[in-house]
Amino acid sequence: MHHRCHPLVRWFGGCVTAVALAVSVLPTMMRAQGATGTIRGTVTSSASGGPLANAQIQIVGTQLGAITNANGAFSIPSAPAGTHVLRARLIGYLPNDRSVVVSSGATATVTFSLTVSAVSLDEVVITGTGGSARKREVGNSIGQVKVADLP
Repeated sequence: MHHRCHPLVRWFGGCVTAVALAVSVLPTMMRAQGATGTIRGTVTSSASGGPLANAQIQIVGTQLGAITNANGAFSIPSAPAGTHVLRARLIGYLPNDRSVVVSSGATATVTFSLTVSAVSLDEVVITGTGGSARKREVGNSIGQVKVADLP
């Protein structure tokens, strides 16, 4: 029985070999289209130099990111290859942006040093019972503050 194959396929040793070659090359070609690398780094305080835990790191414009551990370290695996802006945020500190170049199959390293920032409250809400009430009716403790007694 004679199989009809392209001359190039016969050169590879038959149709089965050509299929095996295609199956082995296809995943490599697909990885090249969706090339990724890893971003690793640390976040420290500019005041103390100590590590900052629970800082949020995000690749700006994507949903990819990480949270720093107790040592201030983070890792973002499967980051798309290319140039990206990383943003580090932590309550009580100013956000900080860094540019990073991610190469396919490689690890890029980024270090952030965050500066302490005053936290402001835009709105203060005071809740309670207006007027007089008996402790037994309210079910929690009652305290009164007289405006005249305030400094």
